[in-house]
Amino acid sequence: MKNIIKICTLILTVMFIASCEDEDKIKFSVDDIAKGALGQFTRTTNDAGFVDLTDVAGTTIEFTIDLDYEQEGTADGLTPGIGTLSSNLEFAPVSVVDIEVLFIRGGKGLESGIVQSLTSWPATITLDPDQLMEALPSFSTADLALGDALQISAGFQMESGVNYPAFTVNVEDGTKVLGYSPNFGSFPGLIHFLNYAVSCRSNIPLGSYSGVTTGPLNPATSATVTLTAGAVPGQYAADDLSAGMLAAITANPGFLGGGTFQDVCNVITVPTFAPPGLVNVTQWADNPGSYDPLTGIIVINWDIIGFQHTTTLTPQ
Repeated sequence: MKNIIKICTLILTVMFIASCEDEDKIKFSVDDIAKGALGQFTRTTNDAGFVDLTDVAGTTIEFTIDLDYEQEGTADGLTPGIGTLSSNLEFAPVSVVDIEVLFIRGGKGLESGIVQSLTSWPATITLDPDQLMEALPSFSTADLALGDALQISAGFQMESGVNYPAFTVNVEDGTKVLGYSPNFGSFPGLIHFLNYAVSCRSNIPLGSYSGVTTGPLNPATSATVTLTAGAVPGQYAADDLSAGMLAAITANPGFLGGGTFQDVCNVITVPTFAPPGLVNVTQWADNPGSYDPLTGIIVINWDIIGFQHTTTLTPQ
């Protein structure tokens, strides 16, 4: 009997301690987590897609911003599900959407600012680079250089009084970075920021050129060279970038070496390529070519096994 009393007393003691521990625990719910929002950006047909360094004032930046996501599902596995996928990206009530810009140089965000604040959405925003740079106290369009970039995203002022800026400070090096993980954008069709590289629009005419090549392996050669559009903007494909030089080197008059070149702000470079059956052709180190928009003449400097050549293309 005494043993039974001891056992019952022990059980009651354990139950009392456990109940005290439960009362001491911090009560926590998923609903207690602070919630923000995401912006859905869509470029319009008027949007340039980049900042044209040769015509900064003429560059149009235009997009729509919404807090609603909708994407048609497909059965090909690229978009999950079948039918329309939709979601409200306003996870908690938003009072103001701030359109913000980040100035990037050398891959690092240097300064950000608010370009425009919205109290209703969806909205279509039309801007030019001057308006973007005016949001940055330390920079102007005169500071833009090839290789820079402008990133646009949305910050949120919540009805709760909490603010979520689009860009925050990286504590490791003091640079500005996107305020939330880019992994949010891994869901098909969800675009929560836009990048505008500072570059130049390339308008080299396609068609036939009279080509002349000089170099150490053979006397000057000449041939008609045909240019077509490359795989990306500013890239051009040639049926024979060497204008007959590779044919002369291989003693094969009908040989066409192919090749491509890239035009960035009238500076011409040659991505490495392999002519059929030959070693790689590369860019002549530290000696890019050029394009003259007034005459249409293209100068291409290229290298094969350490021998430098220059091909000059003149419009026919």
